[in-house]
Amino acid sequence: MDEVNQRKEENGRKLHGLCDTYIMLSTVLKELSERSSKMSLYWGFFDGRSKPKKGGKWKETSWFVCDYYIPYALGGGYVLSTDLIQRIIVNNNGLQFYLSEDVSVALWLSGFKAERRHDVRFNTEFVSRGCRNSYIVSHKQTTEDMYSKYNNLKQYGYQCEKEFQTRPSYEYNWDVIPSQCCKRETGIP
Repeated sequence: MDEVNQRKEENGRKLHGLCDTYIMLSTVLKELSERSSKMSLYWGFFDGRSKPKKGGKWKETSWFVCDYYIPYALGGGYVLSTDLIQRIIVNNNGLQFYLSEDVSVALWLSGFKAERRHDVRFNTEFVSRGCRNSYIVSHKQTTEDMYSKYNNLKQYGYQCEKEFQTRPSYEYNWDVIPSQCCKRETGIP
């Protein structure tokens, strides 16, 4: 299996990350401990423009909800509060599973009140947006990338020897329909 789920619990939250994801764990944990809200939390980099694949490795044969997936946190790394996880566990036997576990989680949680927090510091798209010292979760990292970030952080106090961005990012607009949520703009890490 080329994927590993790593989880760290702190203050009633679980962090999901893949084996090719570099996580600034101390920063994530610090923000969670400073969070005053007791509301359920679903925190990551969201997308609402994805359509189910009709062919290839990710062909989705079970999706019937609509022509787009519902907004979901991209799976390179995201945080869920344990109460949301508990709701999934309690209802596990009756839940429909889809090819994308990230889409499945989003659909299962769609009926529950939760703070859905889009954060551009989660660099978790299918291709990395580059290296920014503001990123707290970076997906699609090689072993060398991770060692470099760790060593830079230890030696200099920042993870990127040189910051760069390979593609613009977006702030998720929760006030429009999901297919119009995400307009890429320069200046957003």
